[in-house]
Amino acid sequence: MFQNKRKLKSLLKEMWECSECSDSERESEKSYGQINVDLSETWAKNFKRSTFLKGPWIFPPYKVQNDKGEMKLVRGFFGKGGDKGIMFIAERPSTGKFPDKRCRMFYELLAKNNLHDAHLTDFVKCRGLVREGVKKVKENCFERILKREIEIVAPKIVIPIGNEAERLCKQYLVEDILEEKKLKEKIIHYAYRFDSKENVKKEIQGRLEKFRD
Repeated sequence: MFQNKRKLKSLLKEMWECSECSDSERESEKSYGQINVDLSETWAKNFKRSTFLKGPWIFPPYKVQNDKGEMKLVRGFFGKGGDKGIMFIAERPSTGKFPDKRCRMFYELLAKNNLHDAHLTDFVKCRGLVREGVKKVKENCFERILKREIEIVAPKIVIPIGNEAERLCKQYLVEDILEEKKLKEKIIHYAYRFDSKENVKKEIQGRLEKFRD
């Protein structure tokens, strides 16, 4: 597993050095300086002051409370998948502060269901405008990064986060790198704005219970 983490760090370094599209520009340096690609599990603090920025982004490791009041480290991009080998894939990174209320809720639900070691990732690897990154997802993010990320993590189960992530999974993963049986039904995106936070939380909890370790 140490070898996998080293490979993921190397992959993240490549993400940081990528200059294939406009979203890979490093606007983030203006706010909090260049992200340290050596990374420790406490590096999430680098993102707390970020607002709308471009540049590479991953789900950071971040500690939250589970339902027993225990602090659990949700490993995010560095998650190994847990005993069930679970990977969650969203469409694209948030452009707001980390963690906002919805993202914290998602991390807390993962901790509550003992899924804190699940691997969390995005199709689009850089922050940017909503549809900018999706245009070149196949040649840039998928071929250069995500395909290798999946090979490193070797998930047994892949769960899309939201409708667009589900569509991209079916379009790119099933036909290229992933057995169809490994792709499960999507969960609603934790940032879904057309329902209350409590309803979104309840729906996600109902789905995560099925995968609880």
